[in-house]
Amino acid sequence: MQRAGDLPMSDDDDDFERPEADDDADMRATLLDAGAVAACAIVNGIKSSNPDTAAAARAPGAVVILISPAPEWSLDVANAWQPIIVGCAAVSPSADRWRKKSILYVYIPADDRSRICRQDCDSKLADAVADGRGALLVVTDTDTLTATERAAADVIVKIPQITAAQLRSVAEKLGTGNATLPDAEMPTSASPAAMRLAMRPGQTADAYLRRLKAFTDALDLGKQSGKGSPIVPGLDGLFGMDEAVRWGRDLAKDMKAYACGELEWSSVPPGCLLSGPAGVGKTVFAYRLAKECAVPIVVTSYSDWQSADSGHLGTLTKCLRARFAEARKLAPSILFIDEIDSVSSRGSGGTTDNREWFAAIINALLFEFGNPLSLVGVVVVAASNFADRVDPALRRAGRLDTEIRISAPSVDALIKILGGQTPDLRGVDMSPVALRLAGGTGADCERAVRGARQRARHAGRPMSIDDLMAEVTGKDSGHRASRRTAIHEAAHAVVVAATRPKDIVALSVQKSRGNLGGLLLEFGNEVATADGVTAIVRELLAGRAAEEVFFGNVCGGSGGSADSDLARATTLAVSCEASWGLGKTLSWYGDMNADECGRFISMRPDVAARVEARLAAAYADTLAMVRERRHSIEALARVLLKREVLTGDDVRTVLTSAAEAHAADQCEIADGDPAVLT
Repeated sequence: MQRAGDLPMSDDDDDFERPEADDDADMRATLLDAGAVAACAIVNGIKSSNPDTAAAARAPGAVVILISPAPEWSLDVANAWQPIIVGCAAVSPSADRWRKKSILYVYIPADDRSRICRQDCDSKLADAVADGRGALLVVTDTDTLTATERAAADVIVKIPQITAAQLRSVAEKLGTGNATLPDAEMPTSASPAAMRLAMRPGQTADAYLRRLKAFTDALDLGKQSGKGSPIVPGLDGLFGMDEAVRWGRDLAKDMKAYACGELEWSSVPPGCLLSGPAGVGKTVFAYRLAKECAVPIVVTSYSDWQSADSGHLGTLTKCLRARFAEARKLAPSILFIDEIDSVSSRGSGGTTDNREWFAAIINALLFEFGNPLSLVGVVVVAASNFADRVDPALRRAGRLDTEIRISAPSVDALIKILGGQTPDLRGVDMSPVALRLAGGTGADCERAVRGARQRARHAGRPMSIDDLMAEVTGKDSGHRASRRTAIHEAAHAVVVAATRPKDIVALSVQKSRGNLGGLLLEFGNEVATADGVTAIVRELLAGRAAEEVFFGNVCGGSGGSADSDLARATTLAVSCEASWGLGKTLSWYGDMNADECGRFISMRPDVAARVEARLAAAYADTLAMVRERRHSIEALARVLLKREVLTGDDVRTVLTSAAEAHAADQCEIADGDPAVLT
């Protein structure tokens, strides 16, 4: 028996000698299949460097065992040895050189331990040897071979990994021009699937290799992080970001048309800015956008640039330019800049040194954006939690000129997100869980599912809907909403219901496990007017007013953070006076976000006085509304304490019943019913 062992490779890529000359045409027909071309290069290397092995494999009745480097290579290397493959343990017709009979082809998976199946294979192998037909057995693990198979083998060949020289030759067959990528950068660990995915019409050999390297590096990174080979889907199944998905699908069509030569790059959108709170899926969207467009993605950020070497400004901007250069090499590609607001806008506050530092970085970004030819084939997508902090020059036409805001998903979207993350609970109603996550994000759903799976895993059973409910309600924490909290939140809902009841989505007093509770509303695109803003301010102040009416005092829960009731009401009032022209003057003093308005009114006591007067007037109206609707607030708070979470329909039903009951009581009082008067 001749054993080839670890055979040295050859750069010779002549066609491997097949049983029939006619098979050369079939070989040429498969040259556009990257996996087949690569497998043939490997097999041809074995033939050239080991002619005795090749001759022994061609002998009549020979039993050849190929040890494939990985399961995904098995079929391709088998095809390179035997042109017609039917299937596992299948018999396929061959050529005159094989005595016009047939070779037995058997692929033996590494996990195949079935005695019945293997005994059947051994029987077929014995028949093939006795008839002089021979056999081709492909394995990835020699431990799967039986004693009979080992004894029958005439040639055992361990298929090595493709070499850099062979891969360069493959790239030149698949693309145009010469392949010049250095050996050290050649992705010799690429799988046949990656080789096929890296192919694009009309590409050069170097472009093919760079794309293949990007795919291979991404897969290796996934394995190093313990997640296995990442399977990133396209934009299907992204819920709660309809505008972004529409933009992404249109971009994918344009990039495909560009790749096919049907569209000039100048007609492709240059990029977009994704804005929205943390956890809504901006980064996830970028990765899935690249998948939808079938292009590689280069991911970077300010922290990525800063971590380069010493963190000196020179090395930082050098790293920034390198990321753009990498995206250009992989073009067509997506360049994703995460948390771009970390680079402060020019003209923002801070010390002179800070302003100069960030100005240099922005100038480096503008330089990369500045030359239209330098970004041909590259779409730049950036993400920011605070879009107003991104330098305006980066957002002008031809750069990040489209802003897509991704908000927290609706309850319906949360139901779909949860359903997508729990395929093992298919058909289970997720609405109770989604309601308790109302106002949360896709990241909150992921955290809840992860916690629920941990509960079930530690209990030694499959996950159930009860595990999810326990996770989102935080029953283990022992939290129970107080009557003050219920009154506070019910008052918000009652005041909103007075003018726009259909906008109420959900009402909650759960504040555990990251869920802040409160009132969830559906906002339209109404134009801001003075009366409309005042109505919203009354809604925001309703909780505090209810505490004063019901308890005779207030707590600090209405204030505190920038997204508190008082902060939002104050920001609206300042905006009326200083931004929207709805106050005493027409002067514009900037976009009054929560960070800016406090600083502004501290320097403008005249505006501060008008803001306080506006808030005081709205608060007086709100106190009157709360006193008038006290019965509705009480009824809604009572149900809310019992159920903790209510849908918009639940809220409207309770308020309708409370109003009817109150009207009946008033009629009885008017009629002098002593039972009611008591």
